[in-house]
Amino acid sequence: MVLLDEIDRMQKPELLTLLKIIRGAASLPNLTFVCALNQTHVENVTFDNRQDADHHEFFEKFFPTVIDFTKAERGGP
Repeated sequence: MVLLDEIDRMQKPELLTLLKIIRGAASLPNLTFVCALNQTHVENVTFDNRQDADHHEFFEKFFPTVIDFTKAERGGP
């Protein structure tokens, strides 16, 4: 398992490189990537803030399982 956090803080060249690495490594058996990111922000950076349904669809296919933690309630002392 590879944990990747704060992907949304990367610049466009870094994002493109990371996406290529993830795509290439996806065929390796028993390897899972867990990515923490603001998908809308990463879409905007990657595609130069151009709004297009194809861009959103690309990321939906790239990250097929999404768990949204922004709505989770924080508890504790």
